[in-house]
Amino acid sequence: MESTFRKIQKQRVRKKPVLLKVVFAEEDGEITTVNGTKGEKWPIKREVFDKTYVLVDPKNNLYAKKPIVVYAKQIDVSFTVNVSWSKDPLYGKLGDYLVQYERATMVS
Repeated sequence: MESTFRKIQKQRVRKKPVLLKVVFAEEDGEITTVNGTKGEKWPIKREVFDKTYVLVDPKNNLYAKKPIVVYAKQIDVSFTVNVSWSKDPLYGKLGDYLVQYERATMVS
């Protein structure tokens, strides 16, 4: 799909920030926990967190991912995309956006 994506007209856009409630570790050796947008909780190493998130609401301890530029194209047909991080494909429908991240802005 990547080679096809490179051939279609796309535009650079900035992802909309999503606010997340964060609970920091109280002692050394513990891991920071981020509450996802659907209430799920997942751990993240502090050094990765600091590179990836910015505090937007100190009173409520809300963070958002730092803004990054991505390439996006609104697709006018249903489509399927195979991704490296899952054996299951992602499915899109008419009007969905296909997004490609710039490798230089990704945090590993």
